[in-house]
Amino acid sequence: MKIIKLIKQKDGYTLDSSLYAAYAESVKHKVQKHIYSFMSNDWHYNTQDHRCLHDAKLISFTTTEFEEKETSNCKIAILLQGAYGNKISLFYTNVTSYSCKKTKTQWPSETSTHGDLLIDELLVNKNGTLTHELIFEDARIIIKFLDLTYRHEH
Repeated sequence: MKIIKLIKQKDGYTLDSSLYAAYAESVKHKVQKHIYSFMSNDWHYNTQDHRCLHDAKLISFTTTEFEEKETSNCKIAILLQGAYGNKISLFYTNVTSYSCKKTKTQWPSETSTHGDLLIDELLVNKNGTLTHELIFEDARIIIKFLDLTYRHEH
């Protein structure tokens, strides 16, 4: 995380996203309208809103490689179970790189989970690509891409 701060405390985490709105505004001219909307909407970091990604659980992480106009391409689909029982889908196209690191689940013991999604941060790179970092309690996913579609279902 470069702008958003996640501070671990005895009883959980504190999230400081206060600088993110200014960052989103500063890169507004560099991103497509729907991506800016995803980055800047009030609900994005409002944990009381069912569209917020916070506390969502990973259902699936799928990569697909395909040929398009004689060029190989990669896309990623992430399906989340929202904190309010809703489904949240993230679709990334023209993926240039990604990493997914799963660590040992500390709690509950005897389980293997990614844990709740603590925070996500979407950044614009100097070369025009985007980076979306999603930090779960026991995993971290980082995706570099050109386009993102967000979908929410009740």
